[in-house]
Amino acid sequence: MPAEVMADPSRATRKLAALLELEATLRGVETTAIAARLLVHETRSLMGYRQGVLLGCSSRGRWRVRAVSDVVDPDCGGPFLLCLRAFVPQWLLTHGGRGPQCIVAADLPEEQRRPWLEWLPGFGYWIPLESIWGNLMGGLLLFCERPLSQDESWLLGHLCSSYSQSWERLVLLEQRTLFWRMAVWMTPGRTAVLTTVLVVTLAF
Repeated sequence: MPAEVMADPSRATRKLAALLELEATLRGVETTAIAARLLVHETRSLMGYRQGVLLGCSSRGRWRVRAVSDVVDPDCGGPFLLCLRAFVPQWLLTHGGRGPQCIVAADLPEEQRRPWLEWLPGFGYWIPLESIWGNLMGGLLLFCERPLSQDESWLLGHLCSSYSQSWERLVLLEQRTLFWRMAVWMTPGRTAVLTTVLVVTLAF
């Protein structure tokens, strides 16, 4: 554990209590939509940041914004989020995005640095959401005015594991729910009709 945390036991206790409360709340969530909003807002109880954005990645590699801190209904077609959605896949190709990473605006190419500094502070932190198989399911981006402290940086590794486990559980739960609804909808009559349509289509 970082020395600065050990030097202030009361602060460490507050952080640990906030972490346990957040993880307990996350375990009770039933959809990724609710979890996304929870993560971008409640991670502030553990570290300070100006903006949090959670992006989801489909099995086909398509990225979309799931939640933005301080925004109830984010405009996914707005210039800020469009720029961010384009930036993340490009950045991942170069940096891999495995494990928590710091993104410093000064290190970005000129074409990415200018819009970044227009809408965001100078420091970004990437918390990937990875499955147990190592597949990237999404990621949480935290944008800060200052570099994270030693104990905050140390905490990112734990959040990466904890958030990934919770996110994967919800993704699997939603997939199972979808399959169950399809199974209920596929009555014998509907199955026969769809089979007939498929056979006729293939015949033509």
